[in-house]
Amino acid sequence: MKSLFLRFSAPHTAFSTAFLKGYLMQVLMAAIAISLMLVAAGNIHTSRLSRSFQSSVATDFQLQQLSGTVTHLDEVRTMSARMAATTGDLSWETRYKAFAPVLVEAINQAIALAPEAYNIHARQIDETNLKLIEIEYEAFDLVRQKKLDQALAKLFSDEYTTQKGLYATGLQLWTQFLDSKVKSDLQRYDQGLFWSGVFSMTSFWLLMLACAGLLYGINQYIRRRAGTERKLRKAQRQLDIHQHEIQSATTQMQQKEALLETTRTA
Repeated sequence: MKSLFLRFSAPHTAFSTAFLKGYLMQVLMAAIAISLMLVAAGNIHTSRLSRSFQSSVATDFQLQQLSGTVTHLDEVRTMSARMAATTGDLSWETRYKAFAPVLVEAINQAIALAPEAYNIHARQIDETNLKLIEIEYEAFDLVRQKKLDQALAKLFSDEYTTQKGLYATGLQLWTQFLDSKVKSDLQRYDQGLFWSGVFSMTSFWLLMLACAGLLYGINQYIRRRAGTERKLRKAQRQLDIHQHEIQSATTQMQQKEALLETTRTA
């Protein structure tokens, strides 16, 4: 009877082992692999986004500094030229010449950092800066010739005022452009963080679904095994009953044969 039970249970055990090693493990491994791929993709995306954002922030910060430097040096340059024209002291020209190259360098650095802004705003700043330098050098020449009134007139002329206005407008537009660029970088960074979160949440829920599927599969396996075991136990009981009936019938037949043998010999 034991061998009969083993014959019934062996196929079921083979099926259960194949089920666990086959379907469930494949699903779980696939889900884990996909989850890890999504996590890796999210980490790579976040890393690239962080490096790009840091680079953009550093560039924007440097541009903001250069914008302030350009504004300050322009005022220092104008003041130096007008003070020379007012006092006749050419030491102001020395101060002017010390700051003028720094101003030009700051403008060139800003153009190199934000070439897309050059065609719109920085070009206007650059061109008006060259015209202002030309007028201011003419004023210094007049100061050397002791023509202070003409030097002041040139530095307060409509042409000079117009160029100063254009220069200030260019600086204002450039500053606005830089502000909008910072906002755009922040928005792009926020969008990147959003998609990184989507990657993370997708991998998390995929892993949860895989675990839920695994638990469901295990539960189904346990239920099938319990049902099969119930059937096997029922079959075992029926076999035991049949065996008992066969043994009873055999005993009765043996008793009858013994009785017939006794009657025949008597």
